[in-house]
Amino acid sequence: MPGIVFCNVFMQILEDFLDPVRKPVVFLFSGQGSHYYQMGKDLYESHPVFRSQMERGDAIMQALLGRSVLDELYRHPISAPFDDLIISHPALVMVEHALLETLASEGIEPDCVWGSSAGEFVAGIAAGVWSLESALATSVEQATWVARSCPPGGMLAVLGPWSLYESSPVIYKHTVLAGVNFDRHFVVSGSTANLEMVERFLADHGTSYQRLAIPFAFHSSAIDAAREPFLGYCQTLPHFKAPQVRFLSGMTATYLTEVPPTYFWDVVRQPMRFQETLARAEREQPSVFVDCGPAGTSANFIKYNLPPHSESRYFSVLTVFRQGPQNLQLLKQYLAEETLSVEPTR
Repeated sequence: MPGIVFCNVFMQILEDFLDPVRKPVVFLFSGQGSHYYQMGKDLYESHPVFRSQMERGDAIMQALLGRSVLDELYRHPISAPFDDLIISHPALVMVEHALLETLASEGIEPDCVWGSSAGEFVAGIAAGVWSLESALATSVEQATWVARSCPPGGMLAVLGPWSLYESSPVIYKHTVLAGVNFDRHFVVSGSTANLEMVERFLADHGTSYQRLAIPFAFHSSAIDAAREPFLGYCQTLPHFKAPQVRFLSGMTATYLTEVPPTYFWDVVRQPMRFQETLARAEREQPSVFVDCGPAGTSANFIKYNLPPHSESRYFSVLTVFRQGPQNLQLLKQYLAEETLSVEPTR
């Protein structure tokens, strides 16, 4: 009898050890450049939680600006350039927050959050660092000071090896490397005239590029004039709370245990480190990456970064193709099936 008991205990321990572990769910929040008119319209029309959260954000914005972001967002065609920073900055926060709450209503919660550039505003909400009200007010303040204090400029996504930046004087002498997203995709910032020069150079050399709908050179010294007045405003905010969910910084490629007072300035001033940040997450364990941005941008970057043998998976919900409801169902189905696959069978 003691031998049988010992055998049963041993088999129980072995079974627990061999049980597969559910992959952690990582929410990604993209920044400026992933925005466009009509973003989120499909879920706005079909999902009550998304709609109510967008209306909640719009009520906050009307009190701040005396303007409806919803009206601006949904009355223009998707093809129109969305380059009004005072609207696009908070609109991005509204859409990503509404999707965050929509996922929560469907039982999908993050084990980790990861923001890139202005997407860190909503990553901060998801991590419990600050509130929607604070994030929206801060996004308006930041956009206002940049628009008021900084020279016009822009950002350019280059679809070529990022080594091209260092090897091409026309590029590195006239722009700043704003971020590397994968081996053949990097972003530069610069003045309007300098970006036009770089565009001509790239076209002459057969390299594809895309001008982002951003009228200022974020992630460069061109926005430094807005720093002091913006940080002065940040001093009036409630103290940032310690993250309640693992907070992976797209600026430092590290996990944050606290958020410094200058953080929401630094994330739009310092380079974006998407490739490094993903490598950090992958070193730990396979994950389910959920793109909570409006265009599927982060999911696309992950696609081109993951090695062939990776067991991680990636999903986008909102895209320019208006398939949000269908993509949401696919995500729910995958997570439900994964949960069943790791439940003990005793």
